[in-house]
Amino acid sequence: MHKGTGWLAAVVALVTAMAAPATALAAQDMYRLYNPNSGEHFYTANVAERDSLRRVGWRYEQVGWVAPDHSATPVYRLYKPNAGDHHYTMNSNEKDMLVNAGWRFEGIGWYSDDAHSVTMFRQYNPNARSGSHNYTTNGSERDWLVSLGWRDEGLAWYALGPGRADPNADKPAPSNPGTDGGSSSQGGGSTVTNVVYYTPNGGCYHKTASCRTLRRSKTILPASLTDAQQMGLKPCKECWH
Repeated sequence: MHKGTGWLAAVVALVTAMAAPATALAAQDMYRLYNPNSGEHFYTANVAERDSLRRVGWRYEQVGWVAPDHSATPVYRLYKPNAGDHHYTMNSNEKDMLVNAGWRFEGIGWYSDDAHSVTMFRQYNPNARSGSHNYTTNGSERDWLVSLGWRDEGLAWYALGPGRADPNADKPAPSNPGTDGGSSSQGGGSTVTNVVYYTPNGGCYHKTASCRTLRRSKTILPASLTDAQQMGLKPCKECWH
């Protein structure tokens, strides 16, 4: 009788566990920005990075999508120094190919949703030197760009949720706190830390994108401190004195 009761209890426990709702994934908003001078879109979960770029003229296009803060599928962030262009992919083979072609690997930017909740579409502009790729959950935006000559490259990765409006989008970016959150990470699990800023043709990295030596620069880009040093850039004498 005891053996039978134990077997029944085990079956009940198994059925109860299978019926329990799945634990919701922690989510993070992915911010989308646009550089009207270079034509590049940039995506980040880092609020300090977002606000720093807004202060130097990047156009804030609100929340591009919602990402899990962790999954088994990372999305890699790469940068092409001589073109001022970022690229993002969950394909490790594509990442390795681009690194071999001279792109710099900037770590994990965010993660793809392994439940495949929302499709992120990827398009390519064959006529652009910078900002040649666009990523969106909006099928109408994809179709509009394709009608203008962009190539539909299909799936980019998966999001937890689609893009949405940011109720604080019309508020100006907060004043520079000093280092623009230099110790913050680029997103859940990212390796992009200690954010600094530089220009494609400059020889220095800057503590803040609002450094006065950058006032006339049309393209200001973020990087990790380690990457900036590996590029041979020196600290700006104005903001790193």
